[in-house]
Amino acid sequence: MPTSNLDRNLAILGFAVSTAMTVFLWLSIGRLLYVLTGALVAAACLTWLYLRGRASINESMIGVSRLGYSLMALLFLVFLTLSIVIFHLRPHIYIRPL
Repeated sequence: MPTSNLDRNLAILGFAVSTAMTVFLWLSIGRLLYVLTGALVAAACLTWLYLRGRASINESMIGVSRLGYSLMALLFLVFLTLSIVIFHLRPHIYIRPL
């Protein structure tokens, strides 16, 4: 899998896996919620395949330096990781977090 088309390859893989899982879950469990979830994932992957050329962002488009762009990306990943850890380590798993 070349890294130059990693987003395209992952979108194709996501579409294929979500379609296969949707069919499997529909035949084995038969709940509409699983089918709708799989259909939404497949639709998101197809939408990304359609829009991927026009949706790319690079640092020249947002007007910040490469260091600023890297710091913003790092901050996003740190906050995402912290929110997942906080959600995972909450004391009461059946109470909605604040």
